[in-house]
Amino acid sequence: MKIIPVIGTSSILPQQKVQNVFLRSYCSEKGYEFKLSHTLFNEGKIDQQKISEFKKSHILLYSFELFVNLGDAQILIDNGNIIEGAVEGIVVKNSEDIQELQLKLEIQNSNNVILGEEVDFTTDLHSKAKRDYVARVTNFPKGECATIAKQFGEDYWDGDRKYGYGGYRYDGRWKVVAQRMISKYSLKDGDTILDVGCGKGYLLYEFKKLLPNSKVFGVDISKYAIENAHEEIKDCLRLGNATNLTFERDSIDLVISNTTLHNLKINELEMAISEIQRVSRGNSWICVESYRNENEKANLLYWQLTCESFYSPEEWKYLYTKQGYTGDYQFIYFE
Repeated sequence: MKIIPVIGTSSILPQQKVQNVFLRSYCSEKGYEFKLSHTLFNEGKIDQQKISEFKKSHILLYSFELFVNLGDAQILIDNGNIIEGAVEGIVVKNSEDIQELQLKLEIQNSNNVILGEEVDFTTDLHSKAKRDYVARVTNFPKGECATIAKQFGEDYWDGDRKYGYGGYRYDGRWKVVAQRMISKYSLKDGDTILDVGCGKGYLLYEFKKLLPNSKVFGVDISKYAIENAHEEIKDCLRLGNATNLTFERDSIDLVISNTTLHNLKINELEMAISEIQRVSRGNSWICVESYRNENEKANLLYWQLTCESFYSPEEWKYLYTKQGYTGDYQFIYFE
């Protein structure tokens, strides 16, 4: 879809060139094609005739607030008759000093964002692990264990179970997951695959064995995990954060993130979801921890060590849609 950015400004102010600088920069950053700018205000009022000249589904509304009441500016964002079908809306507010302009992105939670489907690739593996939820909080100082776990070092991966995995080693369990994903997304030998929160890269290793000519990449914040990854895949992994993926827009055939994003706080979480959507060519899958009832919620709270975002499936899906995510998803539960 081609986006037509539209500037809304008061006709009594001369700063439209400043707005164009912000608009062009924003569109370049987001990968949108800048088509034109247009004044939607006529003597301080919204010009409905000019708005009607544009297809609603192609408008990126850009409202510049200069000595204009915020409530008036928000009409551009909140009036469904104006922005119905719009992809995004932006409100720009400045202080008395024009140089202190601030940009705020408002993601429109509209019908344009169609979330993918719930696809279960890993519940059978998750269910095989034995967990004593109560012992997790009574046998050890939970706070201290969580503090150590959040360093994502040796203790978390290969130390005592109270700190994390209790020894995360290659055992071939991820082969069936790779096979399921290849089948679901019709992956071909030579496609690109990115694992966000790849850990030691065992799933990527299975992809590489099944699709030898594929280009696989892994990103993780754990230096220890990457240094102790499977030798045949180690060169494909890089230290990095899900909030800033160093890949081009629409460059990856399949982007996956397995039990990672719930470890982010809300501000980082929203950025990470947007980043996954940005780099994906269309196929993506995110799996996070969640709960369907109070028992599962309690078990999750007992068991988790690194989790920062605790949401029900409905809340997760709201976040995905809010960030414009159109890929697939899965939830794992602690029954």
